[in-house]
Order: sequence, then structure tokens, then C-alpha cells
Amino acid sequence: SQRALQIPEILHLIILYLDDQTAIPHEAPPQRRRPLSLRHAILIYGDTNLAHQVWEEALKEEATSASKMFKDDKRRLYNCLLVNKQWHEITKQVMYKRLHFCDDVDWRRFVDQHPPCLRRTHSDLLVLHKLKNAKQRDIEQIEFTGGNLKWLEFYMCPSIMPTPNLLLGGQLKKVILPGCILADDHFLKLVSKQCPQLETLDLRACDQITDDGLVYLARSCRQLKLLNVGRKMGGEKVTNRGMREIARYTAVNTLGAAGCHIDDQTMAEIALYRGPGIERLSLNNCHLLTNESISRILAYTPNLAVLELRGCLQITDMKTILTFKKFQEHLKRSPLIEGCEVFEARMRDAEWAMELEISRNIFRDCLEWIYADDTDTNKF
Repeated sequence: SQRALQIPEILHLIILYLDDQTAIPHEAPPQRRRPLSLRHAILIYGDTNLAHQVWEEALKEEATSASKMFKDDKRRLYNCLLVNKQWHEITKQVMYKRLHFCDDVDWRRFVDQHPPCLRRTHSDLLVLHKLKNAKQRDIEQIEFTGGNLKWLEFYMCPSIMPTPNLLLGGQLKKVILPGCILADDHFLKLVSKQCPQLETLDLRACDQITDDGLVYLARSCRQLKLLNVGRKMGGEKVTNRGMREIARYTAVNTLGAAGCHIDDQTMAEIALYRGPGIERLSLNNCHLLTNESISRILAYTPNLAVLELRGCLQITDMKTILTFKKFQEHLKRSPLIEGCEVFEARMRDAEWAMELEISRNIFRDCLEWIYADDTDTNKF
């Protein structure tokens, strides 16, 4: 067995297995967003005890930081570096394939030990998770990791953005940059040119992105499936002009447009061009949307699984939403439709009105049957 561990090919497979068991730092997608208040939780769940439990859990801060959680998971590979020279060399090769950091100390050590060089590492993945002390000059120093990347993520690293060399190779399928204050239309134009296979692009809270950048993206990245340009500021920079291009020219099935100035015409374009392909829509705080959007989007998106409408106060047609939801439940599907306190209160009122209408219809049918003519229509 000891001889087997000295064979490079076998040892490489063992180290690869260990690397596959190492979790990559990432944002875990919630099953549903946390309630905005205790009253909101009660409106969502209908059960006071359950609502209190959910609200208390939402208020609790995570006891374990992301850096500590993922750092502990990485120690198995670090131990392999210390066995002998052969183990060190093979482990190093494997670790360079998937580079991910969630601790500022580890990141600083990596940057300091790698002066700028031209030698490519053929890394498939580069993930920086909540490194608020990372600087743009650090990214320029380690851009030798580009050329073969398929996944590039700077999660909540506001002061850094990918360099052109990191985007090289044409292999990138996932670019995730939420909270990047440097990303703009020029960067999006660069992505459009160098990432033709792009499928996932997360630009939440990247307030400098405008319709111009989305037009570049739509014309070049036809395989795009997930796009998130949701924001709290600068919503007027993303309108129907940019979203229309995305709907027409890409394969988008998950679209995040929270806070953007899109309107009913935008929803009509999405329904027309992407219809059955749409699975998730985040439209929180899109204040221009009205009931016309709901009737259009729900009629043409039979595979819609998630619809977020928090802050869309002009939408009052709850009956159409409930009808869609009940029809989907009849098909053994469970669509998640979320809103704010006002939205959930309207949904509750609409549910009560619908149940009352059903009860009235049943009562009316019973009365008609009771007072119907008792004449036997069967003639022999």
C-alpha cells in the first residue's frame, strides 16, 4: 500500500479526491428571503408560533464566520503539503487548479509569495470571498492565474475587479462580482468580447452598470442563463432598453432586476421572447410595474418557480397571482411568490375573498339542486 502512494498517478487521484471534498466559499442561496418584520413573518406563514421561530432565527447572527468555516475545511490539503517532496509538488499542482480564499491572512500570504510573472497556472477557478482588504494591485499581481478560468468570483470585495488577463482564454462560464464599485460598462464590454461562453453573471449592487453595457452583453453572450443586476441605487440606469436586448438575444432563465426602472413593456418583452424559459424573476422594488405586468408574465411563463415582488405597491391584482399559484399546485409544483408586508396582507385578503366566493358558489348550487323540479326525466 505504501508503494502505491509513491506512484504519481495514484497519488494525484487521491489528492484530487481530497480537493473535491473541500468546500468552495460561496453564498448559500436561501430557500426564501428572511421576513422584513415579525408581522411580515406572521403574514407569510400564517402560524404565530412558526412566525416567531423564523423571526428569531433571522435575528441571530451567525456564530461561525465564513473564513473560519471554510478555513477548517482546507486543512486536509495543507497537511498533504508537509508529507514529502513528491506529495508537496502534486498537492501544489492540484491546489492551483482551484484557488479560493476567504481569509485575509491567507490571501496576503499568497500574494506576497507570488511576484508578477508570465507563467500561467492553468487554474479553473478563482474565488475571493469577503476579502475587504484586498487591493486592485493584488489582482494585477496574480493575473497569471488567468487564461483557463471557468469560474471567477469576487464576492463582496468592493475595491477590486478582474483584469483583462484574468478574462482571457474564452473559457469563463461564471463571473460573480456582487458589490463591485469598479465594474462599469467598459468592463462589461470587455466581458462581452472575451467571454463568449458566459452562462452566469452576477452584478448585484454594481451601480455603474447601465443599459449600454447590457446591450454589449446581450449581443455577444448568447448562452447567458443567469443575470442579476439588482440594485438599491442607480435604478434609472437599467431600463427597458437594456432588458429588452437581454430577453431577445440570450437564453436567460433567471433574471434579477430588483430596483431597476423596468416597466410593463419590459415584462411584455420578457414574456414574448423568453416565456416558457423563465424560471426565476426578482422584481423587488421595481416601482413602475403595475397589474398589467402580472397578467402578461404569468400567462406566458408556465415554468416560473420563483417570483419576488417586494415593494411593488402598484400591483394589486392578487386574484391573478392566486389563480396561477393554485394551477401550479394542481400540477404538483410549488411556486414561491414573495412580497413585502403590504403585498402579503393583500394576498391574505384575496385568499379569503376567493374562499368566500367558492363557498357562495357551492351554497348557490346546493340551493338550485334543492329547489329544482322533481320531475323524472327518464322515460321508458
